[in-house]
Amino acid sequence: MADALNNCLIAFEDALLAAIQVGAAAFKTVKSYAGEFEVEEGRMRIQAEQLPAVCAMLVAQRFDRRSGERVRRTEWLLLVAARNLRSQAEAVKGGAAGEPGLYDLLEQLVAAVDGGQFPDVSAVPALVTDVDGLLISSDVALYQVSLSAELSESEAQSEPQSQ
Repeated sequence: MADALNNCLIAFEDALLAAIQVGAAAFKTVKSYAGEFEVEEGRMRIQAEQLPAVCAMLVAQRFDRRSGERVRRTEWLLLVAARNLRSQAEAVKGGAAGEPGLYDLLEQLVAAVDGGQFPDVSAVPALVTDVDGLLISSDVALYQVSLSAELSESEAQSEPQSQ
């Protein structure tokens, strides 16, 4: 059963990242979080040419049973990093070279995932709950978009099959 539930998480994350790649195409990097925004020697590990970037990370789960299904309520963070353009005003509105600004990136991301239904794993539409600024430095802006999703896996599918 654990494998089926873990597969449900993997399938949701894959579907979430695919929805972002299609609906928020301005992002150069779309992936699961693997420490890209950790700071080493005063700089983030992610390279400037990888920006703008969005990385998904599961941060909480709650379980319930309903009508023969084990329901998993999940909370995800979408970490968004964008190059800080020449001035604070350009960073949020967009650069002269047509590089999307932070506000545009956040709007594209929210539009791509809010209310999204992900076949086979999402029992109800995903819901964006918050958008928060984490860091704005001279070279990068980092925001988090919080997403709530209810995933279900029927007990018949998640129990091992005997042969």
